[in-house]
Amino acid sequence: MIGGAILLSKQDKNGQTKWTTGLTSDGIAADLITAGILNVGEISIMNHNDPVFRWDSFGISAFDAEWADVQGTPVISSINPNRFVRFDKFGIYGIDGGRNGINWYPTGKDYHGNPMEEINNVATFSLTWDGLHVKHGDARVHIGLRKDNNKNVESLISIFKDNESTFLVGKDGDVTISGTVTAKEGYIAGFSIGSIQLEGANNSCQSLYYGLADNNSNGLYEIDDDSFILCPSGIYASDSPISGGPTKISWKIVAGNNFGVTSDGALYATAAKISGNITATSGYIGPADSDEQKKNAFSIEEITMTKNDTKKYLALHRHLNYNSPGDYYSLRDGEYPVVLCPYGVKSDSALVENGSSDDRWVLLLGKVVSGMVPFGIREDGALYASKGRLGATDLNPNGLVGKDDNGNTVFEVMYDGSKTADGGVLTAGQINALT
Repeated sequence: MIGGAILLSKQDKNGQTKWTTGLTSDGIAADLITAGILNVGEISIMNHNDPVFRWDSFGISAFDAEWADVQGTPVISSINPNRFVRFDKFGIYGIDGGRNGINWYPTGKDYHGNPMEEINNVATFSLTWDGLHVKHGDARVHIGLRKDNNKNVESLISIFKDNESTFLVGKDGDVTISGTVTAKEGYIAGFSIGSIQLEGANNSCQSLYYGLADNNSNGLYEIDDDSFILCPSGIYASDSPISGGPTKISWKIVAGNNFGVTSDGALYATAAKISGNITATSGYIGPADSDEQKKNAFSIEEITMTKNDTKKYLALHRHLNYNSPGDYYSLRDGEYPVVLCPYGVKSDSALVENGSSDDRWVLLLGKVVSGMVPFGIREDGALYASKGRLGATDLNPNGLVGKDDNGNTVFEVMYDGSKTADGGVLTAGQINALT
């Protein structure tokens, strides 16, 4: 007994006396403690004044240590009490900053009384009863069953950023992604990623495509004959991908060499079968790629095709106005209508000079004056013309004049009733109000 302490010694193999165990007022110091029951509140394995390991009433903490080489022997130089791994009844987890592990254990005080929620929020990694958590900055990965109320998904694998889920794998294998996906091979719903390519925002064409070659020095793409392209921003082709289509123009949709839609909405197709309605307010019917072709094409803005399902007629018309009620039509002065209607159109007033109201007209031509045109054919075949020539017969405002092959007048029938004839026969009919 020395100075209020009890010291125990033993001899080593060289016969030297070693003081191996001591009992003082500060505690017990020993190389080895053997006991059936050890009843203590805390056990610390110390490095000078700092604990390297701490075993308290709730769990075990292992602290991060800095090592130094002293004459070839590794020696602990210091420890970081804020960086430690802990094992307790909640699981095993590592904390790097924000908590002092010497006198800390989870209580959940600031986390709705839930210690595991506190662990999973402050730990860099944690394996607790609700799964594995790994955190880096504002991003976190969770492997374990979790309910995402915002997306109404129960997931087994979850990735979060700023508390918003970006990647979820459900119990049935369904994947929900709100971030960016990069894949060089594999399949998407049966589409081979190696042949069907999805271009992102870093490419000038955000598209789904197959058979599209890299752009050349002129910024134009080469498109295969069997290509499929869906490109909202449009791509420029060096040659037209569609048979008969224009060159050096932007395309949004290409399917093989028979179908395409340009960026300005023009559709090119070698054939079409349409069972629904077609509505077009401008453009042409017929080839109209050049100014010369447009001269011979039908302008949709001027020529209108109409089908009436009730009356079963198909009309080709320009400048024909529908007036309801009465199923009547009218013409505007100064315009030059073209009306071809096998069923016949009618009006509550005459549409042709010298015609009458409620006549049905299958053909109307000429300049409109006072709501009437100078030429028309009724549905019963009657022809109305204010002037002109039928064979050798001239039509003029004064009456009917007939001439022979040499241009000689052979008969005249005038409005004033005078008649002259040099042979010839007048049969039933009406020409410019003359019967």
